[in-house]
Amino acid sequence: MFLNRKRLKKHTRWGLILLVSVIIVSLIGTPVLVGFLSTPGTTEAIHSNENLPKNNIEELEKQREKLEKRVAELKAKLEDNPKDIDVLLQLASIYRYMLENEKAIEAYLRILEIQPDNIDVLLQLASVYTYMRENEKAIEAYLKILEIQPDNIDALASLSYLYFSDQRYDLAEEYIKRILEIQPDNIGALVSLSYPYFSDQRYDLAEEYIKRVLSKQPENIDALYLYSFVLAEAKGNYELAIKEMEKLINILPSEESKKYVNEIIEQWKTKINEQGDKLKN
Repeated sequence: MFLNRKRLKKHTRWGLILLVSVIIVSLIGTPVLVGFLSTPGTTEAIHSNENLPKNNIEELEKQREKLEKRVAELKAKLEDNPKDIDVLLQLASIYRYMLENEKAIEAYLRILEIQPDNIDVLLQLASVYTYMRENEKAIEAYLKILEIQPDNIDALASLSYLYFSDQRYDLAEEYIKRILEIQPDNIGALVSLSYPYFSDQRYDLAEEYIKRVLSKQPENIDALYLYSFVLAEAKGNYELAIKEMEKLINILPSEESKKYVNEIIEQWKTKINEQGDKLKN
């Protein structure tokens, strides 16, 4: 029983994208995608005072005033020296914190006019584009990095994520494989490679890479999660899929995650009952 792509909804397509996001952040070792993955918090609160206690509102307003004052100071320094890289970097960081992303991009682009091969700045620029869902511009920045440094793991991993989220599974596969050429035993890359295979309905390959991971790390959460879906959605073996998924209950760190897994298990138990009813009829 093969998975129809139209069924890649809450527990498959978006669940997989979120997991791939987490895997890739751990894979590259630096929070290049942290802006994209972050949930609303103090940064967004600077822009919205709704439903906040009065003392919190006052504190946020003071914080913003300090940031705006610092921005003014940095701009004054740039008037004296428009090519001061350190000042431009500070300005970009503040703009990002204030969620004024267009201004942050402008600062990064000014730096790249001075230092076109600055990989750190290209990474930050790509990160902002990713946060803003401007994937093609982010991809362009990451490809520029690879022209300069072909083995840059940050760029390779981030490209694989962007292509995966755009359902360009062949390209996601290509860049993950390039990571494995550099780091053959990279567990994050091995897990990540199984996701485009699964999404592209190449289930045997997905299973092959999952099992490679589980042979090294039997309690790898991401591998167990995807393996259970291979068993359920690709093979129709809901009983065995439930056993694999139940292994996660004792591993997952949060109650919310456990609740999510239990919901999937209950759905699969319903499938088993439906299959039994069909056999009876």
